[in-house]
Amino acid sequence: MARSIATGYGEQVFTDSQTWSATVATTGETTLGNISVPENEQWNIYAISCSGYGGEYRLDCTGNAASANMFEFGGIGTVGSTIKLVSQDETVKTYICVAESGSALDGVIADGKVQFEAGASTATHAAVHFKAAVEHADGHNGKITVTLSGAEITMAQNTVGKEGNTVIDADNEFELNLDAGIADQFTGGTDGLSALVGKFIQNDVLKAGGDDLLREVYNAPYATDIVISGPCVLTMYVSNAGATSTTTKGMIQYTRLITKTAYDRYDENGVIYDSE
Repeated sequence: MARSIATGYGEQVFTDSQTWSATVATTGETTLGNISVPENEQWNIYAISCSGYGGEYRLDCTGNAASANMFEFGGIGTVGSTIKLVSQDETVKTYICVAESGSALDGVIADGKVQFEAGASTATHAAVHFKAAVEHADGHNGKITVTLSGAEITMAQNTVGKEGNTVIDADNEFELNLDAGIADQFTGGTDGLSALVGKFIQNDVLKAGGDDLLREVYNAPYATDIVISGPCVLTMYVSNAGATSTTTKGMIQYTRLITKTAYDRYDENGVIYDSE
């Protein structure tokens, strides 16, 4: 699990660092450590330091999948009401509420819309039917997941990326049936930076008995200019070139900018949405 960092410094820029250390006994790549970059922060990594006998180090950044704030049915669904959802890969589905018939119609397509049943008697029933339709093979089929807590619904994209910050379009009848209103978009989706800065090689000259001057050169920090924006997880990986256990250490130094994050909204064509 990624270790979160201290927050609450206010809107300002300041420097910080993170150090990881582990004993590695495998030639394969393993995680040295990771850290969470908060949603409202931008980091500029300006130096990376690595030390250890042999092996190589790699920095990676994993983005975040977008999600939608919880909404809650206030009773059985309103027949004829609709909601349009767009998944990260631009799959567009419009869901329409139909009269209850014992779950037989959940996910069934009629006139180009995916049906979900209103529910027999309670808001919880309506939520169960909605989840079934969205996750149905003819709905978003796992591209958008739905989590339930009674009549409360939370939706999430299943793929990392800022293009998952898509528009949610519910008609008035759908919204009037809710105790807690629905968000107008998925938010929080960010792109990762895979194999962020390649690999930093630590040569065998660092082994015991190696040249002191070369050791000093290879242990010098790597100057970088890497900008990442949260929410995301930053991870350092390490592999051991030898066959025996060795202590490895890695450190990043960075500037943190605390800002107010705003997400672009993407329509069903993958184009940034402008409501004007």
